[in-house]
Amino acid sequence: MIRRVAIGLALRALAIVASGAMLIPSSELWFYPVNTDAAFAELLLAYGLIGWMCLSLALTRAGAAPVIFAGALIGLLVEGVLVQELYSALPFTILWTSLAWHMVLSVWVGIWLYRKVMLAPRWGPRAALCAGYGAALGLWGAYMWTAETDTTGAASYAPYLVQCLWAYAAFLFGHLLWDRVALPLSKARLGWDQLVLGLLTLVSFATQSLWLAFPYSLALPLCVLPLVWLAVRLPASRNVTLTDRIPVPRHAVSLLIPATAVPTYEMMRQPQLLFETNALAVVVLGGAALWLLAKSVLQSRRTRVSGA
Repeated sequence: MIRRVAIGLALRALAIVASGAMLIPSSELWFYPVNTDAAFAELLLAYGLIGWMCLSLALTRAGAAPVIFAGALIGLLVEGVLVQELYSALPFTILWTSLAWHMVLSVWVGIWLYRKVMLAPRWGPRAALCAGYGAALGLWGAYMWTAETDTTGAASYAPYLVQCLWAYAAFLFGHLLWDRVALPLSKARLGWDQLVLGLLTLVSFATQSLWLAFPYSLALPLCVLPLVWLAVRLPASRNVTLTDRIPVPRHAVSLLIPATAVPTYEMMRQPQLLFETNALAVVVLGGAALWLLAKSVLQSRRTRVSGA
């Protein structure tokens, strides 16, 4: 009994680390300068706790819809509890930071789509996704790093290269670790994980963001509660894409992410080529976010009706 409890706790701790490691590259490290020496452990824990709480909802529900709901929840909680960015320009920030950035980039592309193509037998889609994702990261990173600091000098190339590779190492480590814990945890009772982490998140929100950003902070529960309701009403079934183990050699093609991101960044940071990528990203990723969320809501409703 004690051994079983210890194993369960160890698996959950590893799942938190894996969730954080998969999320922070696409949410933070690939886009702007971060002091990784001082902030990495804190980022890993914060993203890991929220990430595992939300991804555990999708782990035992099949298809893309629960992953989309989990991604939206991650985006809202990161931007509305860890920081108060969500309340800075409502309702735009809901679409932009929470849905377009975290839900689409970090979760749908960085976790769901990546795992889906890696599990598929053909190598072509794997290479296309990784190369395309890396090029997009480099394009967007050139603008984001310029917005944070002067990246037009020759000395700015090295910090981006180091952080890009550091982020890739975390991303790869996160997926490899997730492969070891997802399947056994999908057979466990995860309700307690969600309850305990949900209460911790609620306490953090109630003691900080709720009062610091009141009354705009009320937007968070108004967005979160419907998403939780939509996610939990989906029928229980193992999510194959999240739980099947990716053969380790297949991850080699993911080296195309930094291999295309770094030269794209170096080219696009030149003053004559640099442009505000955010404007393009809002249209493309914002549109994708609305489409994915609407499709998932409809799927949740159809599933509920067919099962009634």
